[in-house]
This record gives sequence, structure tokens and C-alpha cells, in this order.
Amino acid sequence: MTDGLAHGFRIFTDPSASCNDPALRTLGRVIQEDAVTAWTDGSCLGNGSENARVDSGVFFGPDDPRNISARLSHTFITNNDGEIAAVLLLVQAVDSFVPLHFKTDSKLIVNALAGDYREWEEQGYIGVSYSQLWRPLIARLQA
Repeated sequence: MTDGLAHGFRIFTDPSASCNDPALRTLGRVIQEDAVTAWTDGSCLGNGSENARVDSGVFFGPDDPRNISARLSHTFITNNDGEIAAVLLLVQAVDSFVPLHFKTDSKLIVNALAGDYREWEEQGYIGVSYSQLWRPLIARLQA
């Protein structure tokens, strides 16, 4: 993708906004016509403390067998860990050539995927918070 990862995302703050441009994909793969829509969220009890409990969730719809909930290991201690992990769980659960729409309430996720990730990649993720989650997420989205 020569235009960068952000070109593949359409982030709208206006709920009535839409884009009819088709998503571009690498040739040679079968592309599912129907887009997958899911909601992601992360949460943390005891945010930032050593006893924090971080959870992530992906919601495809009521009673959908693809719905995911996960508790993160004790090395993750913030709500942001949960938010990023939720998106990572989503992209791992959906084939990379399926058109994907996801909804999040995380400004961190929106800003990262709208372009912050470029600078992180240029600096080799050195000093980037949550890099242990960002690296695999960005890699999967670029695959």
C-alpha cells in the first residue's frame, strides 16, 4: 500500500458522513463482498495499579458466536491496554481481506490509526507507550 495505512481507514466524526470509495486490496485474494462491523471496548478495574484487572471485548451482535471477551495478563494495567487489545483481537478474528468497520470510543485508537503510527514505526516504537500491543496490531492491519 503506497499511500500508507491511514489511507485504508475512513474515520468519521459526523455520523451522517459516508464514503463510497471501494477499499483497495492486494490482487489474487478472494474478497468478501459484505463488510464486517464490530464494536470494540476495553476496561480496567484499578487502572494503573499493580492489582489492575484489564479486559477487552469485541461485539459483532447479539448472540453472535464471534463475540469475544478476554482478560489480559497481569502485565497489562491500564484501560488503554484493554482498548488496544480489543482491536487486536478483532483483526485477528477476521480474515485480513474482509472489509472491516469497527466502532470504538477510544480517542487513542482513532488518533493512532489516523496517522500517529507512522512516527512510531519511524522511531522503531522506541519510547512508545503500549508498543507491545501496537506492533502486532499495526502489522496485522498492514498485512
